[in-house]
Amino acid sequence: MEEPQPRYRVGGDDAPDLYELRRRVRTSGEGDVWHAASVRQDGITDNLWAVTILHAHHLVTAYDQTLDSALKLWHDRLRGSLHEPAQLQEDVPGIVSPTVVFLGDAPHPPGEPGKGRTLYVVSPWIEGSDLGAWRSTREPSFQDICDVLGKLAVIIDALAHRAHPLIHRDVSPDNVMVRPDGQVRLIDFTFVRPPNTAAGTVVVLKRG
Repeated sequence: MEEPQPRYRVGGDDAPDLYELRRRVRTSGEGDVWHAASVRQDGITDNLWAVTILHAHHLVTAYDQTLDSALKLWHDRLRGSLHEPAQLQEDVPGIVSPTVVFLGDAPHPPGEPGKGRTLYVVSPWIEGSDLGAWRSTREPSFQDICDVLGKLAVIIDALAHRAHPLIHRDVSPDNVMVRPDGQVRLIDFTFVRPPNTAAGTVVVLKRG
């Protein structure tokens, strides 16, 4: 797959140029997160999004899986776990769940086909700093730290105690956003699962 570049486009098969990539936010074990904007038919960009580009070779969990079968498996899992994103956000204030999950061509210049296929998770863009950046760019007091962690704990508890509980499975500094107003948001629901549903899974260690 060609390395994504700013101004490249991504989208599903019915609208392959729907999102314009603006800048890479971070690279994680499962793929890359980009700041992006949706592109209207008149060429104007409007709504802002966080687009996660998942690569199949990061998602293969069994020796007999092909890249295509891994992408389809994770696509089905994500759609199954997040089939009610609006309800999830209503149940648990403080989370930012995906708006859409789709399979599509790899990132590509506008109007051109992508080289290969991949899986995308699109979520609303959240202004602010992830927990690591928040800590490194200021000197938070003990009270500041307790306030942020307390708000995060409330979110995680609410996920576990809703009528249909979910486990995030990737609570890390990268996935905790602190907004300018001090509110906390938990993002990246790529690996979310209901309890006791995974027969086997990849374990990834994230230090810090």
